[in-house]
Amino acid sequence: MKLFYWSTIRNFGDLLNAWLWHRLIPECFDDDPSTVFLGIGTILNQNHGIERLPRKVVMGSGVGYGRLPVLDSSWQIYCLRGPRSVRALGLSPDLAITDPGLLVRRFVSAPERGPRFKFAFMPHFYHNLDAWRCVCADVGIAYINPQEEVETVIAQIRDCEVLLTEAMHGAIISDALSRPWVPVRIDDRILDFKWLDWCESVGLTYQPHPLPRLFELPQDNDFVLRQHTRVTRFIARQALRRLVRQAKPVLSDRKRLDELEVCLLDRIERFREDCVAGRFQRTACVA
Repeated sequence: MKLFYWSTIRNFGDLLNAWLWHRLIPECFDDDPSTVFLGIGTILNQNHGIERLPRKVVMGSGVGYGRLPVLDSSWQIYCLRGPRSVRALGLSPDLAITDPGLLVRRFVSAPERGPRFKFAFMPHFYHNLDAWRCVCADVGIAYINPQEEVETVIAQIRDCEVLLTEAMHGAIISDALSRPWVPVRIDDRILDFKWLDWCESVGLTYQPHPLPRLFELPQDNDFVLRQHTRVTRFIARQALRRLVRQAKPVLSDRKRLDELEVCLLDRIERFREDCVAGRFQRTACVA
């Protein structure tokens, strides 16, 4: 069985797959392409050619970013990211659990000291720019690069008191590690559906705070562009300062999160048993 995830561009949420699944169920992967394992990510669509693959096992993936896949006997679905993905695919509500990123907390110890940062900002990789790094430095907020190594990003999230995040898996890991977080959005390229899907799974409301779009300083000496860039950075600094003063961080209910973790582990154990026994039902059903 081969682990499948979107790897065209480095992105924390996608890179979590290799980090997490090889810790949880390493014995189930041998890179045999006849069966692919779909875990973390908004990859249940027709953008990746997954439908053409012989067998697909789904453990917590979500719908979004394209046309829905056509489910047939080659799909084995153990669980999905949230209730919206389940409804979109017309499957049993029992399949809606939550994003498997929750299970990161099983492998991350509590910090030996208090938070290193009061606030940290983690953009979506679309907006991973030096401009944001500079703006954060100007207002005294730590910057988390969403394209950095998984271990580094997890440690930085763990070491902040409140995470301001445009990256959904920044929020998921922050929530899993009991770090309050604030959702932000810079532009409409961020897919509301996936956020709503996950937030509903953990009993939270998605209400992102808007931030301005930034640009890098132009390479030439174009006076107008440079002035425009300086103005947008000034607006961004003001927006971040206002955000840390006024925004109310959120955190899901710990009891609910514990229950979701138990449900995820139960589905994973069923999958492990099926994997060891070599039995995969060739139907899209509740495992």
